[in-house]
Amino acid sequence: MAYALLQNYPNPFNPSTTIRYGLPSRSHVTLTVFNTLGQQVAALVQGEQEAGYHEAVFDAAGLSSGVYLYGLTAGDFVQTRELVLVRRIHPPQGKERAWQSAPGSTISNLLDWDGLAQVGKDRGIKVLDEITELQEFEKDNCSKGSV
Repeated sequence: MAYALLQNYPNPFNPSTTIRYGLPSRSHVTLTVFNTLGQQVAALVQGEQEAGYHEAVFDAAGLSSGVYLYGLTAGDFVQTRELVLVRRIHPPQGKERAWQSAPGSTISNLLDWDGLAQVGKDRGIKVLDEITELQEFEKDNCSKGSV
């Protein structure tokens, strides 16, 4: 077994996600989450851990939607990955009916309201595709007015 930092799941997520990692030997481990400005927003693990696979749950309650980075330092191993927090998107007051009745309504319209469009533009189409899938799931599985 080698050191490994796996992609969090689910991703995008709201409000929590699981981060898994592997250690080939007993190591001092630090697992932290940062915003895109490099400010630490959470310290998930800090201390000695035995060899094997481990997981930590990141609860992003109180954080804004956006892209965050999580990093693992263990022994000489250092790796960072991205995760995406997507809060439930609510249309601005007075526009709920327009959004619900608009058959061509797109995720980019909703993201503009929540300020996430720039995140999608900065991080590429993959993020928008993942958010679109999440929004389609919510539209199909949530009653009107609850999205």
